[in-house]
Formats: sequence, C-alpha cells, structure tokens
Amino acid sequence: MKIKIRKLDDKTKAIAAILVIVLISIVAFVIVAFNLTRSRDESDSSTAYESTDSSSTRITAAPATASSEAEQEKTVTKTTTVTTAPPETEPEVTTEPRTTTESKTVTEKDSETETETEQTTKAPEKQTTAEKPTTTAEQPEPKQGANSKQISVVNVMQKPELPTGCETTALTTLLNHLGYNVDKLTLARDYLPKEPFYYEDGQLHGADFRTTFAGDPEDENSYGCYAPCIVTTANKYLVNSAADVRAYNTTGTDLDSLLRTYIDKDQPVLIWITYGDLHESYLTTEWTTPSGESVRWRAWEHCVVLTGYDLDKGLIYVSDPLAGNVAYSYDLLKQRFNEMGSQSVCIN
Repeated sequence: MKIKIRKLDDKTKAIAAILVIVLISIVAFVIVAFNLTRSRDESDSSTAYESTDSSSTRITAAPATASSEAEQEKTVTKTTTVTTAPPETEPEVTTEPRTTTESKTVTEKDSETETETEQTTKAPEKQTTAEKPTTTAEQPEPKQGANSKQISVVNVMQKPELPTGCETTALTTLLNHLGYNVDKLTLARDYLPKEPFYYEDGQLHGADFRTTFAGDPEDENSYGCYAPCIVTTANKYLVNSAADVRAYNTTGTDLDSLLRTYIDKDQPVLIWITYGDLHESYLTTEWTTPSGESVRWRAWEHCVVLTGYDLDKGLIYVSDPLAGNVAYSYDLLKQRFNEMGSQSVCIN
C-alpha cells in the first residue's frame, strides 16, 4: 500500500510555526512563575525562622536575668537580716534578787546592753514615736445617762517640751481642770522629784521610779514614774499654793469603782495605761536603785486623765497627753490598766 505525503503550503507552515512559538512562550512563562513563587516562599520561611530564633533567644535569656536578679535580691535580703536583727533576750542579773516591780514607756529591749558596753551615763532610749495631734482640745459638752458620763476637760499635750513627761502633763490637765493655773514645765522643773541615770562598775543605776522620776521628762531618753511620785509632786504644789485639797494614791481601786466613785461625781482621775493605741506592755530595761534594789521598767507605760465612759458603746473617755481627748475600748483599756498595776491618783 502506498502512502502519499501531502506537501504543506507556505501559509500552513507559517501558522504551525506561530503555534509552536506561542506554546514554547507559555511553557517558559509557567516555569518562570513557578520559580519566582518558590523563591518567595523560601525567603518568607527564612525570615520567619530568623524571627522565631531571635524570640527564642530573648526568651531563653530572660530566665537567666531573672535568676541573677533573684540571687541579688536573695543576697540583699540575707545581708539585711543579718545586719538588722535585734537581740530579743533579756540579760539576767544573778548577783542580787530581782524585784517584780514594773516600769515605764517604750524603750527598745536590751538597749541597756549596748549602752553598758559604751560605759556612758546616758540612759537607754525610751520610745515616744506614737505621734498624735499636738494641739490642745476640749471635749464635747458633758453628757450623762444611765450608762454614760463624760466630763469636759481641756487637754494639755506633753510634746514638744516634755517628750517623756506624760505623768506631769496629765497632772497639769487635772490641776487646771480643778482651777489651778499651773503649767507643765513648772511642775516638771520645780515640784517633780527626779534622778538621772549613771553607770558604776559596769551596772546601770537610776531612780526608784515608784517614788522618783527616772531621768528627766524634758529628755527624750528618759523613762517616767508611778503613782506615788505624782502624789508627792501634786501635794508639794498644792501645799505651796495653800490649797484645801490633796492628792491621794488610789492604786488598787478597780476601773468600775473609779467610774462610780469619782467620774459620776464629776471628778477626773489620773490612771496608768499604755500609749500607742493601748499597746501591750512588757518588762524591759533593768537598773539598780539608790537602795540597791534591782528594778525593771515596763515599756509603753503611759499616764492619762480618766474623764468618762459610755458602757452601752463599750467606751472609756480620757484626756491623753499624746493623743488629745479620745475614746478607747472599755475592755482593752481595762486590760492595760490592770496590766500596769491598777494605778490611779485622785485629788479632792
């Protein structure tokens, strides 16, 4: 069988050539487009990887920094603890019997130990940091009911002249209320028996604070005194003023009896409690009195004027040389009053 091959004319050849060129162009375009797409994907992938790696580096480094800071913090804390931790133990005196006599206001525990080492005549510091209003104030009009009574008293503040003179200042408030025009500095300087501290043979010596002020009320590093000392002070002034009243030591009388016996009869009374919002007291600095007796001071001791009560509200009203005319919780004040030996002084 014989196959005839038809010969293409020039026109057909030209068309075929054009089609071949178009086909080749399309294939080339597809290849170029594919390569460009692939190149862009690889670039994005590389950028993402670098970003992830950088982020990972930061995250990894952060814990190391935190750890370093934690170690520094820990070191500082440890150093502070070692440097500032105060001693909490009280030195025991075994060479002579210790009395159970209690004592006065906020000194740091064992401040006596450091002072002894320095062999100085300066008494250990008494804290007086409970800052209150420093202006003179007057209570509201007196009120009275079946379970309440309040006497209007003009308050005298102890600071700045008498930083440790709450007892003398409270006495001033009471005497002023009774009509005696005397100021706290006159009582402190001219009538209050007081005795300074000193060291002898390595032992701290000072006043018997029951009868004599330990230190000086004008000195912020001094202590204070108890009811017998204030009775002496008041009577020296009253005798000198030719007054027809006297001060009496009513220590041992319970709080409720003071309210009924004196407050209900419009007679304010001096009482011993604690300051710093009735802070709990504790035995602290120890020293030897002129008689050779060993005594210890009770920190946070404070003296105020008892002016009233409201049993329905559970309140006791006082004229406080550090806080002004204020009301305290009946239960807590009674607790602190008993803690300080139920000390009180009346004038009639």
